[in-house]
Amino acid sequence: MDRRNYITIDGNGNIVLQDISGQVININSVEAIKYVFQNSTPEYLKQLHEQIEIHSNDLININKQQTNLIIDILNKHINNIYKQKDKSQKRVLQFAYFILILGVVIVAILFFFKLKKNTIKSHNSSNKIYPQKSIFGKKTETFNILILPFKNLDNKSNKDYGKIIQERLNVLNTKDTLNTNIYYYDNYSFCVNFNQDSASKLMIREKADMIIYGSYYAIDNGLKSENDISVQYVCKNSNYTNTDFSPQKASFSEFAKGKLQGNIEYVIYSLAAISLVKYAMSIKWIKLLYVNDKNNSVEYFGNLSKNEVHIYKKKVCLKAEKYLNRIINVLNIRNYNTYYYLSCAYFGMYDYEKAEFLLKKSLNTNNNFSLAYYGLAYIEECKHNYKVAIKYYNKTIDCDSTNSLSYFRLGNIFIKLKQNEKALYYFNLCIRFDSQNAKAYSNRGYLSMNHGLIIPAFNDFNKAILLDSTMVNTYINRGIIKNMMNDNLGAITDFNNAIKLAPDSAEFYLMRGVIYGLKLNNKVKAMSDYNFALKLTNDEKLKQTIYTEINKMN
Repeated sequence: MDRRNYITIDGNGNIVLQDISGQVININSVEAIKYVFQNSTPEYLKQLHEQIEIHSNDLININKQQTNLIIDILNKHINNIYKQKDKSQKRVLQFAYFILILGVVIVAILFFFKLKKNTIKSHNSSNKIYPQKSIFGKKTETFNILILPFKNLDNKSNKDYGKIIQERLNVLNTKDTLNTNIYYYDNYSFCVNFNQDSASKLMIREKADMIIYGSYYAIDNGLKSENDISVQYVCKNSNYTNTDFSPQKASFSEFAKGKLQGNIEYVIYSLAAISLVKYAMSIKWIKLLYVNDKNNSVEYFGNLSKNEVHIYKKKVCLKAEKYLNRIINVLNIRNYNTYYYLSCAYFGMYDYEKAEFLLKKSLNTNNNFSLAYYGLAYIEECKHNYKVAIKYYNKTIDCDSTNSLSYFRLGNIFIKLKQNEKALYYFNLCIRFDSQNAKAYSNRGYLSMNHGLIIPAFNDFNKAILLDSTMVNTYINRGIIKNMMNDNLGAITDFNNAIKLAPDSAEFYLMRGVIYGLKLNNKVKAMSDYNFALKLTNDEKLKQTIYTEINKMN
């Protein structure tokens, strides 16, 4: 708005004002003038005041009484605005001073408590204290190793044995790109009374995954010699509490040559390999990027082709194979766990022959190892040797009657063998031991639907989708159930979700088109689905079915 048009004279000789929006208002009363001022910004009033001062003589000549009234009300209004502004600024300053004083008081209180609680005593009986803040801070993907200093009784060599371990592990970390974070706690005061319980507490406090410490074999076992030392550790992973990981013992001279690190290296390489294998087994491929499966630890690679995902998975398993073969060939440790995870690595690389060979070696070491039987069963199932697979799954259950995955796989096999009663029996057992298995609910719902049990099937599909919203066939089956229950819009919603997950499926477009055409009488959307389905398929039988549905609408 042009500033010169804020105040003008109309054709009748009246003074006219424009409000902040530009609306023209005839000033014919005190109330009208007040209305303009009360609904205006300070900037507008300031500009208006300037214009009145500039054109005051002209305005007075036209209507002296009206002009004086405008100026009087304008001055009062502007004075009120500035008074309110001054009060507001004063309140802001008062509040700012209050916050500043309060902040100083809070900082002083926190500083006092920090001085009082800044340090805690170590787990041994010495007076050594160390900072409250943990060494590793927040938990990350790295494997955090904390090494405590060894008390040195070897005056001849005067070696720092904790430092030797740190240097040794750093070399391994660099050479094999192990994702480890190694910290040597050289300020920690070692005490003979430091034990596994002390290390466990320290591990929790420092957010470490492993603590390595040394104790004297002679002291621990009541021996006279002071030339024996034991390297010990605690580790978070519960798989590493058995005798395979017992502390190693040797003389100081052997220790200096690095002969005590084998057991610790075994744990680190095992954890690194197992982490990679589990990650590789979690990798799945689907076509869409938008899927975010929060209920399952599955990584989807929708931006890569299926073959590219397989290549990536092989690379992950190849690195795990490297670590596990080092355990076997360099550290010379051969146990059922190592053979089992190495078989998983080969399975991830689609080398079923090597995987099967290693699973059998694992069972030769421990013939009651349920995971090895499960692996053999799954390989036989992949090769469609269902009879042999059933035998191995039953062996798995003999070793571990709570193995829900074995019940699930048996249920799948019996569906393929068209033995639905047995399949239903095993899915019930699977759900009994694992109530979060979405696929078990989905498959049980499928069996119930085929037996005409609509409500149980519908409930199972609902539970399955609640647990895993990425199962295409579950949406289709629930959509069919909703169609049977005359919930046509609900069926369309489920078919929409299925099409989002599998946009290249001509059958899904056909099914949705049937609902649109025959149930909802929406021929436009039905024809759109039928035509899109025809573009997606080269199957002549499916095309004939689509044409039949089109003819039904004519």
